[in-house]
Amino acid sequence: MSSDSNRTNRIKLLEQWTKENPDDPFAFYALALELKAIGEIVQAQDRLNEICAEFPDYLPAFQMLGHIFLEQEKIEAAKKFFQQAKDLAYKQSNHKAIREISDFLMQIQLHYYE
Repeated sequence: MSSDSNRTNRIKLLEQWTKENPDDPFAFYALALELKAIGEIVQAQDRLNEICAEFPDYLPAFQMLGHIFLEQEKIEAAKKFFQQAKDLAYKQSNHKAIREISDFLMQIQLHYYE
């Protein structure tokens, strides 16, 4: 079986998983990650935005959007999503995520603004 066929099968399985588990944000997140992995960035962003709207407490979606925008050098968008992630991490008392996100925001500031 070819690599493309494996990827297509994974996408189909993940899409089925989202249908069977509509209340599980991780199902949608896993699909978004797979889409990103095969280069379907716009589709991945769309899925991540849907997660942020449907599951506003799902921190990894905000972080991943920050990373995607940073990779695209869309700095203001990246900062926006990292800041939302940081605010959510504070709300959840997720100290590890607070540190990681704060580091990303500091690196963005140092790299792009100084």
